Amino acid sequence: MNQKTLNFFSCFCSSSIRLTFFLVCLIFFICIGFSVAEASSKNKIHPTPTPTPSATPTPTPTPKPTPTPTPTPTPTPTPTPTPTPTPAASFSGGVGLFFPITPLSEDNLRYWFTPKVENAAAMGLQFVNLIVHWKDLEPQDNVYTFDMLERYMQAIATSGLKCVLRIYFNGGSYIQASPDWLFKEGAAFCWEGNYMQPLPWDNIYLNKMTSFMDALATWMAIDSQRQPQALQLSAGGVYSEMAVLGFDWQTAFQGDYDRFYDLLTAANKIHVDIFAAFSKRLASIPLILMINHLYDNNPSLDDQVMNYASANYGLKWFQSNAWSGDLEQQQFGTQVLDMMERHVTTGLFSLEDENGANYESLSNRIHRMEQIQFETGVHFQSVSLNLIDLTASNQADIFYLVSWTQTGKTP
Repeated sequence: MNQKTLNFFSCFCSSSIRLTFFLVCLIFFICIGFSVAEASSKNKIHPTPTPTPSATPTPTPTPKPTPTPTPTPTPTPTPTPTPTPTPAASFSGGVGLFFPITPLSEDNLRYWFTPKVENAAAMGLQFVNLIVHWKDLEPQDNVYTFDMLERYMQAIATSGLKCVLRIYFNGGSYIQASPDWLFKEGAAFCWEGNYMQPLPWDNIYLNKMTSFMDALATWMAIDSQRQPQALQLSAGGVYSEMAVLGFDWQTAFQGDYDRFYDLLTAANKIHVDIFAAFSKRLASIPLILMINHLYDNNPSLDDQVMNYASANYGLKWFQSNAWSGDLEQQQFGTQVLDMMERHVTTGLFSLEDENGANYESLSNRIHRMEQIQFETGVHFQSVSLNLIDLTASNQADIFYLVSWTQTGKTP
């Protein structure tokens, strides 16, 4: 081997050794690096991550239930002695049935009253003029039997008719309407035929009657179903329920008519006050004032109670209990028509044709009513018929009368 070759080989070996040594070192350090990295990885303390606090999760707000709107909330009412009553229906007149009844018994209700009321409804009438007696509603002082009155009024409502209520305090010569205990307590009275009737100005009578009306209003205010659609007011003149025809005023007042008149008129006004207070407590149930002239037929005096009721309480309804023939033919009847005619522009008029069916056909009585309207302008927007009027043969006349009371015109 020559020197060149030897030098080259020597140089090559030397370079290979260095390269090998470098590679060995590199591999060694790489291995060391991996080992350290692995050890470091194993020994490294990894902090336990603070758990993202179960964040009281921003509460997915339970969606507020869209409140089912409470229909005009019905709060549990705090009982009060005189709850606000449901407004009473306005009385709009029409044709009704005059129906006095005593006693208010179960048998009378079931076998007499209810069938007749149902028949009235079937024949097209609008209301029942229910006539009851004070003695049946307060048989003992401060003891009331309003439950049966409610049953009778329910029978009317069930038949689809309105109730026009009237309470007899004075039954005239037909019956004693006031309770016996009233007279035992010392109420002054006069004899009407065989019956005791209270004097309308007597303080005991007025106080007891006022207490009765107050108790009745309290009872009716609890439930609007107990309330009539109108109330007839027993005052006005001497031939209404204020009648004192059996009273010897000439002896009692030594012929001083003015003194007697003043006392009677003052009593009439007190009755108007009592009934108006009753009406106000029951959402202003319409009042119907039964009217008649006084003994001397002095127009300025006769109209006082009508004017008092209208001016102080807005009363519009005026009623006569005479049938149409009496209104045309009897002196007291023509005087009543004169009173109505003086109020024809502001009044509404009711005719309680109590006894007409005993004298004339319904057709003839309707003709009289039309004649009265033609002559005086007084149109009866309300007419009460008798039970014996409700026959099939009168059906066409009843339909005619229903239309006429509403319009004042021939159908």
